[in-house]
Amino acid sequence: MAKPHSVVLTTGVFDLMHSNHLAALREAKAFGDHLIVGVHVDTVVESYKRTPILPAEERLKQVQAVRWVDEAYIDPLPEVADSYEARYQRFRPDHFVYFGEGFEEAFEPMTRRGLLRRLPYHEGISTSQIIETVRRRLADGTL
Repeated sequence: MAKPHSVVLTTGVFDLMHSNHLAALREAKAFGDHLIVGVHVDTVVESYKRTPILPAEERLKQVQAVRWVDEAYIDPLPEVADSYEARYQRFRPDHFVYFGEGFEEAFEPMTRRGLLRRLPYHEGISTSQIIETVRRRLADGTL
C-alpha cells in the first residue's frame, strides 16, 4: 500500500496516445497518490528517436486528460543524470517509474536513492506501429 501523499514521477514522449500509454500511466499511478508526468520536448526526443508526430504542447494536453495523471508538464531536460537530479530536486518523488530498458546512467540519481521502479515495456500497439500502418495503408490506397 502506498504511503499517504506519496509522489510518483514518470517522463516520456506520449506521441499518438494509445492504449499502452494509458496502461503505463495507470500502472505508474498505482505506486502512489499523486502522479506527475513529464512530457519530453521534441528536441530531446529527436536526440534518441524520431521526431514526434505531435508537438509537445499537444502531447501535454493529451496526457493532462488522462484520469490517473494529477499533474503534467513539458520537460525540456535531456536524458542525462544531471537532468534526473534536477527532476528529483524539483519534485522530490517517492518513486520514479520507467517503462522499458536503457538509460541506466541517466537514471542514476533515482537509482541511488532507491526510487527507480522499472517496469517492462508493454507489448502490442506502439506509436511506431501506428505510423507504419498509416504508411502501408497510404501506399496501398486503403487509407
